[in-house]
Amino acid sequence: METNKNDNSFKVKVAIEAISERETPSELAARYNVPQENIILWKDELTKHLGAAFKKTEKGNKLTIKDDGIILCTAFYSFQFLKNFSLFRAIEKLLDHFHNCTNKALYSEIWVIFNLILSIVISLIIRSCPSIIGFLLCCWAACRSFGIFVYQMNVLLFDPITTRKKGEEYKIKNATRTILMLFINFAEYIFWFSSIYLYIKGPGTSYWEIFTHSFEILANISDGDYKGKILIVVTIEAIIGIFMNLVCLARFLSMLPPVKSQNEE
Repeated sequence: METNKNDNSFKVKVAIEAISERETPSELAARYNVPQENIILWKDELTKHLGAAFKKTEKGNKLTIKDDGIILCTAFYSFQFLKNFSLFRAIEKLLDHFHNCTNKALYSEIWVIFNLILSIVISLIIRSCPSIIGFLLCCWAACRSFGIFVYQMNVLLFDPITTRKKGEEYKIKNATRTILMLFINFAEYIFWFSSIYLYIKGPGTSYWEIFTHSFEILANISDGDYKGKILIVVTIEAIIGIFMNLVCLARFLSMLPPVKSQNEE
C-alpha cells in the first residue's frame, strides 16, 4: 500500500529519523521521495512541540504568590485589581472584542504618544479654560497620572510574577523600546502635574516656572517651600518621582544595549 505523504504519522516518523541523525535530510529525502525542505520543516516542528511539552510538565513546579509573603501578596493583588479601572484597559478590551487586537504593543505605543501630546496641549490651555472645564481637565490629569503609576507598577514589578504563577518565562518585546516608553511616561508626568499646578494657581502664573518646578519635583531635586493644596500634589509627584528614579532605573539600566570599544577588538 502506498504511503500517504500528507499523513501526520508519516511526517512524525520521518521527523524522528531526521532527529536521530542516522541519515542526512538529503538521504531521507531520496529514500522517502519527499523534498528535503519538508523533512527539515517537519524536524523543526517536532522539536518545537517536544520542547513545549517539557515546558508544560514544568508548570506543576510553579510557585504561588503566597510563597513571597503578606506584603508582596497584598501589593500584587491590589495593583492587579486597580489596573482593571484604567481607560487604557477598557479600550484594550473593546479592541479585543470587536477587532481581535493582536498587536497590543502598537496599541500601547499609540496610546502613550497620544497622551503625551494631550498632556502638553492641556497644560497649555488649562489656565484659559472656564472654571468647570479647567476642573475636569485637572481631574483627568490626576487620573491619567495615577493610571500611569498603576501600569508601571504592574509592568515593572508584578507582571513578571503573573507569568511566574503560570509557570511561564517573562519576556518584554524589546528593552530599548521599553526604556524609551518610560522616558515618554516621565515627560507625561511633568506635563500632567504642570496642568494641575497651573489650575490650582490660576491665571498669571508663569508656565515655564511651573514646568521647571514640576520637573525638579519629579526628579527629586526641588528645594522649594510649598504649602496648602500645592504641598499635597507636590508630595504625590515626589513619591512618583522616587519610583521613577529608583525602580525604573534599577529595572532597566542593565538592559541598555551593550557597546563595544575599539580597544576590545
